Amino acid sequence: MIITESNYKTLFSGCAHNGIVNILNRAEDIAKQEMKYCISGFHLYDPLKKRTENINLIKNIANTFLCRNTTFYTCHCTGEEAYGILKGIADEKINYISTGQIIQL
Repeated sequence: MIITESNYKTLFSGCAHNGIVNILNRAEDIAKQEMKYCISGFHLYDPLKKRTENINLIKNIANTFLCRNTTFYTCHCTGEEAYGILKGIADEKINYISTGQIIQL
């Protein structure tokens, strides 16, 4: 879901099974503009197998985030380890959100 507010767009996505970068790229193709915010689970942790995705994949995602003017908010299925890697690289571009939390965009 893409929401337009003033001159910027916010992407809301559920669990990013198809890859958050793929989803973001498609949203920007549709909107013909870069997203200011992206709020999504990144599907980088499998709770059934208790396994985090490949670290190189996570680092590549973080480096992609650095090339954008987008602020990312992630939750549930990203996983703590993956979030730590993303945060270590993308720092202020990524934040963790939880159920019931309010963010001011």
